Amino acid sequence: MIFTFILYNFILIFGTLFAYMSTLIKEIRGKKLFVILSFLTLFVPAALRYGVGTDYLGYESIFNEILYTGSIEKTEPFYGLLNQLVIFFNGSFHWVIVLSSFLTFVFVYKGVVHSKQIFLTVLLFVLLLYLYAFSTVRQSVAIVISMFATFRLFNDDKALKFVFCILLGAMFHYSALLMLLVLPFRKLKINLLFGLGILVVFFFLGKFLSTSMLNSPLLEATKYGGYASNKFGEETEIGSGLGVFLNILPVLIVMTLVGWRFEDGREKFFLFNLGLIYLLTKILALNIHILGRINEVFGFVPIILIVYFVQIETSLRLKRITLFFCIFCYLILFEKDIAVNTIDIGGGLGISPYVSIFSLI
Repeated sequence: MIFTFILYNFILIFGTLFAYMSTLIKEIRGKKLFVILSFLTLFVPAALRYGVGTDYLGYESIFNEILYTGSIEKTEPFYGLLNQLVIFFNGSFHWVIVLSSFLTFVFVYKGVVHSKQIFLTVLLFVLLLYLYAFSTVRQSVAIVISMFATFRLFNDDKALKFVFCILLGAMFHYSALLMLLVLPFRKLKINLLFGLGILVVFFFLGKFLSTSMLNSPLLEATKYGGYASNKFGEETEIGSGLGVFLNILPVLIVMTLVGWRFEDGREKFFLFNLGLIYLLTKILALNIHILGRINEVFGFVPIILIVYFVQIETSLRLKRITLFFCIFCYLILFEKDIAVNTIDIGGGLGISPYVSIFSLI
């Protein structure tokens, strides 16, 4: 486990350090070199992992089924095609891990271009989504494509490009279609008090709303309908609640500051409403386990929210205090995830201890 802690923290430190170094160099080749080094710091350990991630064996089972039957009906089209591509070239399942990891981090760094905050974006991605990507391969590709699409939408407000990217993400995991909710919500003029009021109502009615969603014909019509009758349809075990508190508080604070300090306009309502959607889905996830998959679709929202808050907020002191607090909270959660999400418990992320393919030699 000591090696695992060292490795994941090495990725955190050097992945962000190389990203930061790229911002200090004016020469284009130098910038690209450090961006590539940052990319490789994240990509190589993810690509070389073996048996790491709760769903690793499940994805291997999907690969073997496609290998022996040739059918991709049980998975999303592009993920199925990715497996078929590997099989066509006589590759092993591990190449699916390599290629899916490559796709994941390519879209992360493509999104960085639009965020204009490479250091902060990479730092927050590692803290919030890097370990998660080890477990949910298909959904992670869909999530980072959605993140890339949302960065672009915030900058150019071109809905058609956004829809195209979301549909692309949905070809890896259908849950990405939920991101289409952002389009109508992004321009709603929800003020701070009304938004906080919605959160309070959702908090007290969360259990009722979660149960209603779980038993709705809409959910039953999807592949998640079967989860309602098994352990994934049970109430979420919150435990001490400290992790939930540290997860929610940064978004709540930044969202509140956006609603309070930013001038009315497209940027304010886009960010505020995005944060609101994230917190509402988080409340649903706190009540029913499987509804956490809905919140996971919006898992990149804290990155978008914090990056643009730092970029737009005019008070340097407030900006620094808020950013330090957010990073502190997420760093605690990052270290906790390494410690508690062990492979042997058969749940959680299953990312510790880290094992590479070289262990097979």
